[in-house]
Amino acid sequence: MGAPKFLLQGKKNPSPIYVRFSVSRNIDIKVKTDILINPSNWSSVKGAVKHKNDKSLKDITTDLDDLKNKIITAYNKRDDDSEITKNWLTRIVKKSNEVSDDFSEIIPKLVIPYIDYYIKQKKESGKVADNTIKSYNSFKVRILHFQNDSGIEFRFKEIDLNFQSKFTQFSTNLNYGHNGTQRIMKWLKQVANHAASNRIEISPQINQIPITHNDDKLPMVYLTPEEINKIASEKMPHDYLDNARDWLIIGCETGQRVSDYLKFTTSQTFNPPEAKERTFIKFVQKKTGKLMEIPLTPRVMKILEKRNGNFPRRISDVKFNEYIKTVAKEAKINTPTLAPLFDAEKKRNIIGTYPKFKLVTSKVARRSFCTNNYGVKETTMIMYMSGHTTEKALIDYIGTKQSVIRANLSKNW
Repeated sequence: MGAPKFLLQGKKNPSPIYVRFSVSRNIDIKVKTDILINPSNWSSVKGAVKHKNDKSLKDITTDLDDLKNKIITAYNKRDDDSEITKNWLTRIVKKSNEVSDDFSEIIPKLVIPYIDYYIKQKKESGKVADNTIKSYNSFKVRILHFQNDSGIEFRFKEIDLNFQSKFTQFSTNLNYGHNGTQRIMKWLKQVANHAASNRIEISPQINQIPITHNDDKLPMVYLTPEEINKIASEKMPHDYLDNARDWLIIGCETGQRVSDYLKFTTSQTFNPPEAKERTFIKFVQKKTGKLMEIPLTPRVMKILEKRNGNFPRRISDVKFNEYIKTVAKEAKINTPTLAPLFDAEKKRNIIGTYPKFKLVTSKVARRSFCTNNYGVKETTMIMYMSGHTTEKALIDYIGTKQSVIRANLSKNW
């Protein structure tokens, strides 16, 4: 390791001073500091300030000496599993005027700590939805479970074909679904390539790991038109269930995500000049940031009329998911359905055949809209409403079987 060196890259007055830190033949990093100087006061040969008797130039010399010491201290304090990167040096340079000597943000090299770092980066970017962060954390839990079972702390250079084989077998032994396991492997490859961008060594086999999906997917849970009618017409024994039922119907009728439709208010509604007889709702989708204008169906308008022109009362996602299972049970939505169901004791989904009311969640509403309208309404209109960008993505989302397509086409062609 060589000592940090300073240099200028231009002749403009003032010019920023750069710091260069060469650790090895493969690690030679250069970062711009916030320190400015007149090039005429800089010695390119010595990489230092000239005329040190001038007070302002003395201050610059002191700042550069402090920065050099901080870099050396951070390097000596680093964990053996930490990687020296441009980001690492940049953080030290930006902290050069601060009192703190905390260099705990050095990028980790081990898989689990790096996953925490990756999730934190994604969360702080503000570009990733909360539900996506939740998925990332659930993926991490599975990988951590496998690591604990293996008895070693994984490095990215060990994420190879052998790792995939053992991880898949581990997941199969615990009755995890094949496609879910493959989604985790696909995400782990993504994280590994992110680590590689930070100069962390990864396995040369990482991009050779195949991601496969079973064609025999479990049927996607959705409510048929007949079941939605039963739910809409069933008299609920309690007001809170009636409130949750109305939100469920609104979700089934509008095709939006729960993060959007549970926040609908009458202040978002309007009657466009092109269709004055219809009421539309205008909102920005939380996940995509897309501005939406969609019509409210007669069934939704009936709910608003019932509530004196208002949408149902606000309700949390957690309570909503709890209440609509009871709503479906009251409406006798009991069809035996093969699907995964979360087991609170085992803390994971267990595939089995259950009465459908147990499988009703907030996601069922959007899937029901897409499934019931596919082959009935114009596909581009369904995609606009649901937010899918391709028909393939729409079909994958609803898991449409050919028999469902044939049934819809026979009724409406």
